[in-house]
Parts: sequence; structure tokens; C-alpha cells
Amino acid sequence: MVATQGNTQIAIVYCPICTRYVEGSVRLEGRRAKVVPGQKCPRCASSLDAAAVVQLPQAA
Repeated sequence: MVATQGNTQIAIVYCPICTRYVEGSVRLEGRRAKVVPGQKCPRCASSLDAAAVVQLPQAA
């Protein structure tokens, strides 16, 4: 497991296996957001390592 810093958030990610939008933790790296490795999809229990970040909630 990779140690993460304090710059993680919950975001909406796209699971490529069950083709649904689920919540997952993402790590902010500058202007990019990457899914934290080692997570499982809550619907189908597949790995979210290949998931795409769809929506990252931000204040207006």
C-alpha cells in the first residue's frame, strides 16, 4: 500500500467493470487527480486502479 499525504478527497469515479459511477478516494497532484491505488468498487468489488475521475467537488 502506498502511503498518502493529506491531499486526498472523495470524488465520483467511473468503474470500468460495472460501468457505474461510484465514490472513491483521489489524490490531488497539482492540477491532476488520480485514484488512490488499492481501492475496491463498492458495487462489483473490482479494483478501481483503472477508474477515471469524473467529478471532483470544489467550492465555487
